Amino acid sequence: MIVFSTDEDRKLIDSILADDPNAWEKVLRRFSDMVWRILLGRFRLSEDDAPDVFQEIFLTKLRLKPTR
Repeated sequence: MIVFSTDEDRKLIDSILADDPNAWEKVLRRFSDMVWRILLGRFRLSEDDAPDVFQEIFLTKLRLKPTR
């Protein structure tokens, strides 16, 4: 079961499922700072490695887009 933290998150997921061409841009704007903080802080990745992992996270999520 998917748990959404806000109505905005639910709308974002609905937009992705509806193939909204702007949805992934919205996801990046909403979550990119958090992902960077986790990669650099929690996982202590180097400034050289973090961009590759960041890109892979979002590309993987794009490829694994859930269906209804």
